[in-house]
Amino acid sequence: MVVTKYYKKDDQCIAVGKYSRGIIIDQNNEPISISNVKIYEDSIKGGERSISNAEGEFEVLHGVCGE
Repeated sequence: MVVTKYYKKDDQCIAVGKYSRGIIIDQNNEPISISNVKIYEDSIKGGERSISNAEGEFEVLHGVCGE
């Protein structure tokens, strides 16, 4: 799964990392620290769960940005 940033103003999703083995890693396969993450279930207009973990570890059950 790819981790994206969603820019509501421009309606764009920009890839910032990928989910691998329970840790968020960047394009260099290095762990990244992220905060204020929103996990969207089903679609952007659907429900969301906000999470924050300094180690970038969390369980993702569905995709983001409507996919």
